[in-house]
Amino acid sequence: MDETNRNFLEELKSHITVNDILQVRLMDDPNSATYHTRIDDISEGKLIIAWPTNGGIRLLLHRDQILDFYFVRDGTPHLFSGLVDETKQEPLPQITIILSSPVSQVQRRQNFRVKCLIPVEIEH
Repeated sequence: MDETNRNFLEELKSHITVNDILQVRLMDDPNSATYHTRIDDISEGKLIIAWPTNGGIRLLLHRDQILDFYFVRDGTPHLFSGLVDETKQEPLPQITIILSSPVSQVQRRQNFRVKCLIPVEIEH
């Protein structure tokens, strides 16, 4: 495992643990469905996850494919990318992921919400 991957993994471990839920999407595909998975293990510099599914349908993927992973921690969405290193069908379908990017926060809103009531009249 190279030093960059080791740093990415150490940073990821500070955000997530085994059994946390991740959302998975195909990288660079804005129309990709969102799949869900659970972290089975974090070891040997790799992330081992259950095969991602959406409505019971498994994500079609291949080795060396890059996926985007999303998770929410303390109400803040986070994102990282990973490379499919290995797939395993038995005894449980699992995928081994090598991290390919650091964890980053996803900014969804640039403005703050202000709680207030504004009277409105609608004329026909």
